[in-house]
Amino acid sequence: MRNDGTEPITVVRSIPGAREYSLPSPLEPGKIADVGFVGGPPDPRHDIIVKAFDQSGALVYCRRFTPREQQPPSSGNPISVKPGDLRCA
Repeated sequence: MRNDGTEPITVVRSIPGAREYSLPSPLEPGKIADVGFVGGPPDPRHDIIVKAFDQSGALVYCRRFTPREQQPPSSGNPISVKPGDLRCA
């Protein structure tokens, strides 16, 4: 994941209806973080929800990735996390 915003964000990911996991520290603007493989077993794969919060705790990014949209961390093309993109539905 890459923070394409101008402020540090806290990135959180989860499977719908399951526990959320956050990166250990805020992701600085322009920086890339490896959040592990997005997807994988079990079969069929689940959607993954990625959220990001600004320093005040406000939700600034939320996107649900279907199995077809998921990619391994070694893809070389990090997912852009841009504040204001709120597509969690």
